[in-house]
Amino acid sequence: MQSTSIKAYAEVQDEAEKQRVYMKKFVMEHEHHTSNELAELSGKYDRYQFAKRLPEIRAKGSLSNPHTRPCGVTGKSAMTWAMV
Repeated sequence: MQSTSIKAYAEVQDEAEKQRVYMKKFVMEHEHHTSNELAELSGKYDRYQFAKRLPEIRAKGSLSNPHTRPCGVTGKSAMTWAMV
């Protein structure tokens, strides 16, 4: 693997970890919101970034999806996020 590829991969991983740290803290402050709602509240990351990172955090055991309800953004049924 080229050294530039290794460096690029490391940068992507660093950014992903920064996003996970931010989002975990953000969910702690705004529990029981959907990923779309969290993105609207945050203004820092979009719904796609929340939708990607929150399941990664859940897989590590820090978050759960306590219930499903209509999303305040889309009106569609969606999981909410909370700390374990």
